[in-house]
Formats: sequence, C-alpha cells, structure tokens
Amino acid sequence: MTFHSRKAHKTHYGFTLIELLVSSGIIAALAALLLPAIQQARESARRISCRNHLKQLGLSLHHYHDTHRVFPPASLLGNIHNINEFLLPYLDQISLYQKLDFGQDNISPENAGLLKSAYLDVQVCPSNPAGAAMGGYDGIWSQGAAYQTCAGPYRFPMGPDQSSDCYIAGLPEYCAGADVCSTSGIFSLAIAAPGYRCRMADITDGLSHTILLGEVLPQFNLFHGLWSAQAYGVTTYMKPNSSRSKQPATTAIPSVSYQDALNYNHGLMSAHTDGVHLLKADGSVIMISNSIDFATLNYLGNKSDGRIIGEY
Repeated sequence: MTFHSRKAHKTHYGFTLIELLVSSGIIAALAALLLPAIQQARESARRISCRNHLKQLGLSLHHYHDTHRVFPPASLLGNIHNINEFLLPYLDQISLYQKLDFGQDNISPENAGLLKSAYLDVQVCPSNPAGAAMGGYDGIWSQGAAYQTCAGPYRFPMGPDQSSDCYIAGLPEYCAGADVCSTSGIFSLAIAAPGYRCRMADITDGLSHTILLGEVLPQFNLFHGLWSAQAYGVTTYMKPNSSRSKQPATTAIPSVSYQDALNYNHGLMSAHTDGVHLLKADGSVIMISNSIDFATLNYLGNKSDGRIIGEY
C-alpha cells in the first residue's frame, strides 16, 4: 500500500511588508501629483468668487450713481461715515441702512452697536488667509474691507519719499508732484479731500481706463476696516503686492504705524500669488500682474491725466 504525503496548504491574508511599502509609496506619489492640482482648482474657484464680489460692488456703485448722478464719497469726516454704509441699500442691506442714524458718527454708541455685528460677505476675498480679518479699525470694531476705493497715485502728505516704490521707479514728480492732486482718482482719502464726490463725466480718460476699486489685505492697514473713515481707500503709490506694503505684519490690529498705514500700506495687495484684481469704472474686472509697468499702473489710477495707456 502506497502512502502519498500531502503538504498542508495555508491561505495567507493581508499584505507582506514589501507589498505594504510599495502600496504606500504609490499612494504617496499619487497624492503628491494630485495635491497641487486640487490646490490649483480651489484657488481658481476662490479667484472666481473674488472677481464676483468686485462685480457686485461695481453694480452697487453704478446703481448708486444712476440714482444720485454721482458716486458716493469714499468716506466723510466731521460726520463720520463711509462708502460701505452708503451702498447698503444696493447690497440687500436696506434694513441695516434704515436703522443707522446718519445724524451721528458711525462710531457713536448707537451706530457702532449696529455696525460691529454687521457682516458683508461681498467684502471678503476667500483667498485671504485672515478671512474677514476682524479687528479694531479706525475707532470701530469690524471686519476688514478687501476691496477699497481707488484714490489714484496719491501720497499723504504730498512730497517725494525716497523709500517708496514710486520714487524708486523714477516717477517721484508724477506720483507726488504737479501732475497729481488729492482728487486725481475717482475717489479720495477723506483725510486729504473730505467729502469729495466724482461723477462719471469727470472720468475723462474713459471708464475702461480708470480704476474704481482695488484689492487689499485689510489686516495690514489701520484704515481698511469696513466702516473706516479717515483714510479708507487704496492708492497706486506702491507696486502691487509690494514687500513694503506688507510690513510690518503682526496678528494684531493695528499692526502698523499711523504714517505707514497712510502711505506704504495703502498699496494694492492680495493673497493671490501673481497679481491683484481691479474693478474698472466700466464694471469690468481684471487681474494685473505684480510686475505691471509702474507708470501704467499710475495712469490707470488717475481719472483725467490724458495719458495713453498701452498693454497691461
């Protein structure tokens, strides 16, 4: 009788160490390939939202102009109020607008109590890591305002500054001289031209060649709160995303000196890596490069300099 030996067969479950390491390596490689694409897609969506916010603000400004035949002032001193308050009825905030007492400053206890709890999503750039950039701006607690009125190529007080981008670019006379005044832009800083109001007819360079609003990172400026008054606005005196505009930076508001907030930190800024968004007076939104020709930027900021603007 012949006996046949049979080997016991065992079934193996799970991965060997080598298989696990190979699988982990493949997953890591795929993640490394996919993550930049995912981040890029998210930033693209944030940029679209950012542009839409600017377009909404542009529509509200045009509706205001249609009603009053003039743009609202960027802000008022004496009786302290700013443009975001004037636009509330055109931003589906008529209830808040009607509750405000415009016979008192916006920093009065009654008005401040209403405004400090108000929130305008349209004034938040979703790419900003600080989000709504909540803080104490210019005497009142509020979110920051990511989209500011353009005061053009103006420095307060006037005069060349050898540390500024404007001086370094070789344009001190244009940026702070006879060709520029406190009302060169569609809007002005209230501290320089209180209550200044511009009509479309005053924009002689053309609506498609003049900046209406520009993008900022409000956490870097004392006056970039939603309801700020003294120097609410952005200027073209500094290059877009200038390293000087973002310094010094802390997590607190105020984060800069009074003078720096008036000058260097009033430049165009964004969390986008390659430029900033601008709203032109015709209602269109563009992104300009950080390396835009500096003279061209300042010509775009000035509503009536008569300069011919090339490609940008």
